[in-house]
Amino acid sequence: MSQHRVPDDVTAPATAPPPHPGASTSAGRPNLGDHVPMPAHRSDSRGLLTRLPTRVRVGLAALFFVVLALIPTFSSQQYYLDVLIKVGLWAMLACGLNIVVAQAGLLDLGYIAFWGVGAYTTALFSSTAHDLHLPTWVCLPASAAAAAVFAIIIGFPTLRLRGDYLAIVTLGFGEIVRIALNNLVTLTGGPSGIQAIDPPTLPGFEAGSQLAPYYYLVLAGVVLAVAVSVWLRRGRLGMAWVALRDDELAARASGLYPLRYYLLAFGLGATFAGLSGGMFAYVQAAVSPDSFTVDQSFQVLAIVVLAGRTSVCSPNRPPSTT
Repeated sequence: MSQHRVPDDVTAPATAPPPHPGASTSAGRPNLGDHVPMPAHRSDSRGLLTRLPTRVRVGLAALFFVVLALIPTFSSQQYYLDVLIKVGLWAMLACGLNIVVAQAGLLDLGYIAFWGVGAYTTALFSSTAHDLHLPTWVCLPASAAAAAVFAIIIGFPTLRLRGDYLAIVTLGFGEIVRIALNNLVTLTGGPSGIQAIDPPTLPGFEAGSQLAPYYYLVLAGVVLAVAVSVWLRRGRLGMAWVALRDDELAARASGLYPLRYYLLAFGLGATFAGLSGGMFAYVQAAVSPDSFTVDQSFQVLAIVVLAGRTSVCSPNRPPSTT
């Protein structure tokens, strides 16, 4: 075979040096796989509170509630106390719905129905509607328990649904409860509701008294709701809810029974709503079906969404890996 001779004036092309890591290619983009250093001035996206030690955050929370407890001593304006009482009642509702929606990942659009169940339970047990005048330490736990029982009853057949289907079923449940309260005249008083609810049988409460005792009652409920919410979120139960929310199939493979944990989330969330409803009945001294409409469920859901996922007092802090 004949061999072709390369002319002497032809030279091999020079090999280009490899690009520097992070250098731009001809298209103006960094090479795939190269490490691109991030700007040194980029800060952590978490808030300041989440970077503080746990003891410091607990101390700040305790100081915040102490300041709230001192407000009636510095201000005698009943309007401000009335606004703070309403804020506290809605904060308790948000703590309960936060368990259902943010931690367990269940979309509940009829949550306000449990508020109505709790309010009517206290109204029936402490008014002249059926000549029952039970003490407060019976009415408030009974309101929370009644709401939890209703949540488990409605949740057992419906929590097998997911997404939009569960939202529609819970929305219908909220309307069913309101219509039932409006039509069971002999039990609930119908559209007129229940009037003349007894004041709480606690020291400092009297008929026609100032709002300060009611403010302290609601504040105690808020402290309890926040403490239980934080405890649940940091415990094994909260971790199970988050696992089911993120990947139910993987959680099942790990040995978690979804319906059991979903019922716990539904029941505990309704417990906060029932307790808040009982306090609402005491504050208003009257209840009616018009106080528990579906649009209020959307308002509580908006509070949970705007506050941040799984947030109670501050943005969620990722678990430490050390």
